[in-house]
Amino acid sequence: MNIGEEICGSYLKYEKLCDFVDYNINTTATCGQGEIDVIGINQSDKVVYVCEVAVHIATGLQYTKDGKPNVYTKVLEKFKRDILFVQKKFPKEYRIVPMCWSAIVKETSSNPALTELGKVRNELKSRYPKIDDLQLIINEQWKTSVEILRKKAGSISHELFGVMRVFQIEEHLDTYLKNSVK
Repeated sequence: MNIGEEICGSYLKYEKLCDFVDYNINTTATCGQGEIDVIGINQSDKVVYVCEVAVHIATGLQYTKDGKPNVYTKVLEKFKRDILFVQKKFPKEYRIVPMCWSAIVKETSSNPALTELGKVRNELKSRYPKIDDLQLIINEQWKTSVEILRKKAGSISHELFGVMRVFQIEEHLDTYLKNSVK
């Protein structure tokens, strides 16, 4: 699990109130070669969040094939496989919410990633009308999601783990420093 996946999973646990969060789920036996980065299950609301996470800092979200941008094909293939897996593994009454998490998504002439993600969203909506719209947790939405996690971590006094522990320490330290006598 990488830090981007951990942030996504923490968001599913603390914000979407998922009862179970799991990482790097192998789909080979059910749907062909691949894995789902993060799945979150909210049993009371009967929702399965299926998430692909890509944190490419220097280039932003970028996939290529034969030296050409390949974001559309790569991301679409991932979500088609993910959705098929969830449809096979969960009862039909569970709502499927696909999410694409990527901290930096740029739109350049050599890598039109934002446009490509819009095409993926449209294709998924057309192909799977019964699942929720693809949620793009990118750029500003990523930042907002991290800020939500920081605030939640800062409101908790018992020890958290992983990235949530880092957020908790930073938030409690900020509060302490603001209130300490200089």
